[in-house]
Amino acid sequence: MNLRARIVIAVACLCAAAPAMAMPQAIAAVLVAAGVSTTVAIVVGYVVTIAAVGLYARHQKRKAERAARDAHNASLRDRHLMVRAATEGRDLVLGRVRKSGPLIFFATTGPDKERFVAVIALASHEIDAVEQIYFNDEPVELDPDGWVRSEPYVKWRKVAGSAVGSMVNNVGSISLPHNPIPGSINAWWGSDENSAVIPTSVSGNIITFTRNEYPPLTGPVYVNYQYWYGESKARVRSNLGYHWNVTDPRLQDLFPGQWTDAHRLRGIAHLIVELIYDTDAFPTSLPNISATVRGAKVSDPRNGNFAWSDNPALLMRHYAYDELGANLAPGTVSDAHVIAAANVCDQVVTYNVGGNLSSRKVYTAGTVARSGTRPIDVLGELAEAMAGKVAFVGNSLIMRAGAYTAPALSLTDNDFSDASEVRIQPRRPRDQLVNAVTGVFADEGNKFSVVDFPRVSFASYAQEDGRVLPVEVEFGAITFVGQAQHVARVMLRDARQALTITASFKLRAYPAQLFDVVSITNARYGWNAKPFEVLGRRWTLDGLIELTLKETDAAVYAFDPNVDAINAAPNTNLPKPWVVADVGPISVQSGTDQLVRQSDGTVLTRVRVSWPALTDQAVLTSGQIEVQYQKAGPVLTAWTTATVPGDSTEAMLGGLDDGVLYLFRARARNNLASGDWSLQVMHRVVGKTAPPSDVPWALIAGNRLTWGPIDDIDLAGYRWRYVSGASKNWAAGQPMHQGLLTETSWLMSTRPVGQNTLMVKAVDTTGNESENPAYVITDLGDPATLNVLISWPQAPSFSGTKLGGTVTGGVFEADSTTLFWEGDSGLHWGVNAANYWSVTSYASLSYECYFTTPAEGTLLVEHEIEGTDVRMEYLRQSQTAFWEGSDETFWSLNADAFWPSGPGWQPWPGNLVLLGSEPIGIRVTTAASTTRGRIVTLTPHLDVPDIAERLDDISISAAGTRLPVTKAYRVIKNIQLTIQSDGGNGVGVRIVDKQVSPGPLVQVLDSSNTPVSGVLDAYIQGY
Repeated sequence: MNLRARIVIAVACLCAAAPAMAMPQAIAAVLVAAGVSTTVAIVVGYVVTIAAVGLYARHQKRKAERAARDAHNASLRDRHLMVRAATEGRDLVLGRVRKSGPLIFFATTGPDKERFVAVIALASHEIDAVEQIYFNDEPVELDPDGWVRSEPYVKWRKVAGSAVGSMVNNVGSISLPHNPIPGSINAWWGSDENSAVIPTSVSGNIITFTRNEYPPLTGPVYVNYQYWYGESKARVRSNLGYHWNVTDPRLQDLFPGQWTDAHRLRGIAHLIVELIYDTDAFPTSLPNISATVRGAKVSDPRNGNFAWSDNPALLMRHYAYDELGANLAPGTVSDAHVIAAANVCDQVVTYNVGGNLSSRKVYTAGTVARSGTRPIDVLGELAEAMAGKVAFVGNSLIMRAGAYTAPALSLTDNDFSDASEVRIQPRRPRDQLVNAVTGVFADEGNKFSVVDFPRVSFASYAQEDGRVLPVEVEFGAITFVGQAQHVARVMLRDARQALTITASFKLRAYPAQLFDVVSITNARYGWNAKPFEVLGRRWTLDGLIELTLKETDAAVYAFDPNVDAINAAPNTNLPKPWVVADVGPISVQSGTDQLVRQSDGTVLTRVRVSWPALTDQAVLTSGQIEVQYQKAGPVLTAWTTATVPGDSTEAMLGGLDDGVLYLFRARARNNLASGDWSLQVMHRVVGKTAPPSDVPWALIAGNRLTWGPIDDIDLAGYRWRYVSGASKNWAAGQPMHQGLLTETSWLMSTRPVGQNTLMVKAVDTTGNESENPAYVITDLGDPATLNVLISWPQAPSFSGTKLGGTVTGGVFEADSTTLFWEGDSGLHWGVNAANYWSVTSYASLSYECYFTTPAEGTLLVEHEIEGTDVRMEYLRQSQTAFWEGSDETFWSLNADAFWPSGPGWQPWPGNLVLLGSEPIGIRVTTAASTTRGRIVTLTPHLDVPDIAERLDDISISAAGTRLPVTKAYRVIKNIQLTIQSDGGNGVGVRIVDKQVSPGPLVQVLDSSNTPVSGVLDAYIQGY
């Protein structure tokens, strides 16, 4: 069933060979309506006598028209293809489309003719932009010079590089000649066993070394890394077709004498393509190359601007006037209609496409008009994109966009001609009914590929018709799936408004124009201000105005934001044999688990290199995995290769030196090609020298130490050390016993005094210690707050938020919940053994306080709290903006929280590191119980970081000199002065004051404590 054959309601006075003549009493109109595909016209006009023609002539005419329509419709699918032909039509590109074009030049060059060069014409006019290049329907990325940077047209490979930097006291950096691949950087200091792996950070090609271990290291740092190297095999440059184009110098260089100064391609937008022969990049043939382009710039009668647009109404106007389009005379197009339609198209709506919201103009269009196409087909296609209509009225082209307009005229019974006969077509014949629309369009969200849009149907229509009656359409200028479904809905609704009347009216109907909406009131037919759209208008022989009207309604154009997304089927191409999957990430292990004992009893060190299982069948069935390794060094040498079958997930490597750093990498191979190398991994080989496992835990009870055992085979015992303070510095620790302990429990005869860290490591038979100690810290006191910038003491007033308690004598205490009197049925006297007074119980206690820290530092809380199930929590609210938008008031409603919502209350971690000023809340709670909750002390302190500096060779006058401090101190706590032997009499120093600005005043003293001049060094510490 073809909708295109169903909607013709009258015969037009149109002739393909000559334009319609302007007649004051007749309107010749060709009308493309919503619900009509590109070549479907509702023809309305002055009926005249046409000479009869033979059936054969009529058949030939219909055949030619069908051929023209088919050619135009085929352009939707063919516009992506490069064309090689002797002659080709010229293209006018409107809106945004993806297209290719004819090869207007192609040739090969180079010593082996390895370079193919082609020029592809995109449009026969200047275009606004080339937005995206496609190779075989896949978008490719171009660098600024046009070289393709997308695989397989660029061969990207990981290349190993090395460099030597330097480090002084654990700090240094190096600038690499390439940007390293993240995760591929390995750095170390020293050589072989006497080496240390150096932590790195990277920014671009700058590698920074930062080591936080003792002792500090100085010297060269060796760096191994990998970087990407890509060689492009394709280049695409675009030219927008300017009228002032000059010849392309690159083409002249490639084809001297063949491409001359006369080859300027003015007014022809085109691509210049260079392809370099490579079997991996082009394994089968040359790719089909196309581009997403913004087409012609158009004039907007609303403001006089001349710019690119995808507004269907503006595109219709441009096509009507352009010499590549209809080439109509100036003034032919009704700008009033264009402005009204353009305003409708620019209305912004929000689509919900499968759950994804998209705000955009309600109607846009993109199409290609090729020379030789009937103008009415192109105009109809653009009108269809805006669910609208287009017609020639006399010598004027008018249009209307798909939106309901209020009636411009009201006609009643009195306006009908007395002799008028109202001809009514109440509904469509059954063979013309439609209740479902399917079809295709060029989807911008699917690389402008021609795809089916989801079927649009109304269940009520199908129920009314008794079955589903679908029609298939082709939207040649629609590029958005939501718009395609909206236009299809308009088509269905408009087709249901089938009531059409033809009647003669008095001159009151004279103002009614084509596409106007008029309201009809007629008692005989029961119409009360019923809206109709004018589809035809003519003068009758007796001086009346005959109107052809079709019912309409605002619901026809109702916008439904919910549309279905396209369910694009995945590609089902067979695997490409030249594409081999990468191996990785690889993992390298050595140590006890990898050792192997040989028949003579010696132990052989091995390294296990493992990787995730591959899924590439070509590798699994007949391929291989190559594993390479070499010693890490300032200069990379030849790699040693080991090969295992393609279905392996590990390789065991032997013959490597213990304690030495190696680089490892792997790749897969099939019978035709190799994959890329994995990210290289640096690993220090450990075998016989592998340390024992770490002790899992340690505890102290009184003087007895207990720790968790390890199950290593090679274990000699355990070693304990201690260090003063809360440090885990094993190297600085003092032995706690002689020899090794072989049990996992030990009673200390003496215990270190004060705060100490006790550490334990496992030791093997060769003296190797485990890497990390287990530890306990003894005699812990309150956290030291040396640099208290500010405190927020809550006692004795406790002015924060209090629940369940009362402040008594400067202590916040839980309220008692015990009742003296029992319930009404209770006895005043209890049993003989019962207490007269009830057991005391207390309510749950809660206290909250809020404050804002003024600077960075560490927040500590000094507290003395009693009770059951004591909990301390904090609220950190700086993650949410404190201020609302600029149009919001500072104070919110009474019920709203003053602070913005944050992550909620969190358990207090003991201290809180703050990076700057932010609001903080502290909450303390105790549970209801027989133990009274009490908060005696609750004082948050802000401990700010130390500030220190060293001043050398400071000359001090006899009157004293203020030290030239360079740091911004709040308080100076400590000054250490060292007098230099400068030949003077100074033997001592005096600190007169510790002013932070302009600096502390110090003096040099002689043996009699008299101030003299001198030179000293100073170390200043404060916060």
